Amino acid sequence: MNKIEAVLNRSIYPIYEDEYLDIKIDEYFLGSILSIDYPSASLDGLIPTLTNWLDNVSEQSIVWQRILPAIGSNSMAPILMCPDDHDFSCDLIIVEIERDDSSVFWKRFGRNKSYEFSNPVVVGNEVDWFPNSKYFRFDINSYLEFVMTFKNALQK
Repeated sequence: MNKIEAVLNRSIYPIYEDEYLDIKIDEYFLGSILSIDYPSASLDGLIPTLTNWLDNVSEQSIVWQRILPAIGSNSMAPILMCPDDHDFSCDLIIVEIERDDSSVFWKRFGRNKSYEFSNPVVVGNEVDWFPNSKYFRFDINSYLEFVMTFKNALQK
């Protein structure tokens, strides 16, 4: 099983001075993992969609609906975004998430290709999946703790 945590991090861009919660898997930040595996994809500096950086309430809702699918189902969750626009319109990375009784699986990652400002629910309908994408398996209890850390940070 992989280890997942919500950990404070700083942007690689100096214009963003504040720390933010980031996704750490097995001691590495998710953005770094994907940047190393796909250097030509320009993924450096993307931030989690679970942060308070999203301005659009509908987009926030989509993130929280999809980050933890029901047992036996899957979802296409927006997980990393460009910090510049504070919405889904810029670079947006999708993760396919599946859940069973005891685990959550992040099956593959890709770049979102479907976006409509007036209808953000289409996000994840078309995805350019990365070849040989990373696969992670998390214990449900540690995954729930990870999700709650982000949720609690939003309420502050």
